[in-house]
Amino acid sequence: MALRRRGPVLAGASLVAALGYVLAGGAGAAALAMGGPPLIDAYAGAGADQATIAVVFGTLVEIVFRAIWQLLGAVLLAVWMLGTAVLVRP
Repeated sequence: MALRRRGPVLAGASLVAALGYVLAGGAGAAALAMGGPPLIDAYAGAGADQATIAVVFGTLVEIVFRAIWQLLGAVLLAVWMLGTAVLVRP
């Protein structure tokens, strides 16, 4: 509560960034957990179009790792940490 008094807008932005970081990470993990195993099973199945499945799986992994966890996560983490650092400095 004391940090909010020092900068309500910055405290709010830091909170939103923290929640976004957690939710984005969880969404990425859930996408991999729910989308990965069916693709792996389909790839191993008889008569599967393995090239297409490999492209879809690769795209899923690239989106989660690069777009969500490395880009979006890094931006949200930076806003969260920098905002908090500004608020706690004397």
